[in-house]
Amino acid sequence: MQRSSRERISTGDRNLDLLIQGGFPKGSLILLAGNPGVGKTVFSANFICKGVRDFGEAGIYVSLAEDRNVFYHNISSHFGINCEECANKDMCIFLDYATVKEEGVSAILESMLEEIMRVNAKRLVIDSFTAMAQAFKDPFESRIVLHTILGKIVRKTGCTTLLICETPFGADMISSGMEEFVADGVIVLRANKLEDRLFRDLEIKKLRGTFVREREIAFTLKGGFKVIPPFQPKFIEKPLKCKSIPNPPGKIATASPELNCILGGGFLAGSVAFLEIGDNITLDQSHLSILLPLQWNAIGNGQPVLSIPSPGFNHRLILAHMMQGGFSEEELKRLVRFVEPKYLGGTGEEESHIICIGGKNPDEDLETINNEIFRLKQEHGKPPLLILSANTFLFYYGVTCSLKMISTLSTVMREHNSLMLLLLRPSFENLNRTLGALSDTHLKIIREHGAVFLYGVKPRTHLYAIEIDTPQGYPMPKLTPVV
Repeated sequence: MQRSSRERISTGDRNLDLLIQGGFPKGSLILLAGNPGVGKTVFSANFICKGVRDFGEAGIYVSLAEDRNVFYHNISSHFGINCEECANKDMCIFLDYATVKEEGVSAILESMLEEIMRVNAKRLVIDSFTAMAQAFKDPFESRIVLHTILGKIVRKTGCTTLLICETPFGADMISSGMEEFVADGVIVLRANKLEDRLFRDLEIKKLRGTFVREREIAFTLKGGFKVIPPFQPKFIEKPLKCKSIPNPPGKIATASPELNCILGGGFLAGSVAFLEIGDNITLDQSHLSILLPLQWNAIGNGQPVLSIPSPGFNHRLILAHMMQGGFSEEELKRLVRFVEPKYLGGTGEEESHIICIGGKNPDEDLETINNEIFRLKQEHGKPPLLILSANTFLFYYGVTCSLKMISTLSTVMREHNSLMLLLLRPSFENLNRTLGALSDTHLKIIREHGAVFLYGVKPRTHLYAIEIDTPQGYPMPKLTPVV
């Protein structure tokens, strides 16, 4: 792996720093480009603000397009900081050159240099070079200014500089293209659609002297600027027991308060929920994101769980995942039952948590599952939570029989005022629409640029980025909206 001995300066976002060897090379000129409204100002303000707050590094924001008071108001609301207070301490300087004229550019550059030297600034943002270049009739003049910025300001002072450029909608080239050649780094911010939802990402087109782990990276403007890193499953050697959340009236909660909030307090009791799983989603990603928090909360509240896993995922693997909630194997085997074909299940006492089906006769297998639902309710005083992989039924019984069995089980779970969570991995075309129509809640989990996202189809929601946190001693999804 390529290493760089050059000193680094934080981008202002820890996740982005980790993907580019610790940050921008110190004293570099970084071109930040994108269409209007993609987040360039927020990225740049975050670069300045985090430098002040986290590293005690003075920064200067030069604006050729925005009023000082408007800028301070917007940034204070985004980041929850007092910009005026920072300015009074000479830590965050805002220079307003919104009325720049061609004859004043040289004076502006000298003024910028004087301010950098006066406060010993380590960070500089020029917003924007596009506005500055428009003050010149001859493009050659703007090139001289760019080289002046690079030579006198960036190289001479060692001040890491973000140079903002506006990219017209539909354009492939950044401004004249000359800026891309001169800059040490080029980052393009974008706002597009993913699954018909707002999706933000950035592309690192170049960054000299740096090994870039990911060239395309998702981000959100929630609470400022935040990069969404590639999904990293987290497992704990000795997890603490998951804290259960009582079910609100008419709801079945998960152990994740953030997921409950998206669901309006939890899944509806006496309902069917459908989780559509994208074709590049792994078992770890789907389980840690939604399934485990739901099952852990049920178990913590003394509610049994009846699980019919997807083909290829047997009970031993799933049981190992469930133990990350801090429950012992004995506790889980008391409350959790797995339905598997006979050739996968054992016959000894240690396999008493396995319910065997033949996989050939739909009526017999459906009766076996129904009997177990009633037995679990009698034994524990609560109806079970049913986790059903539609792929398993489809594999053994085909589409028509599977839909009949799913419909029957949905009626049973509604009568018991419990919840059936249907899972579907990519298989039969358009079956997701059928199962979505059958369900009261329809969620989908997908992956893009290595990051994992959840969104609601019914009810409709934003994209939510999923990361796994372990501050409570067990893995729990952290959900951040993409806004």
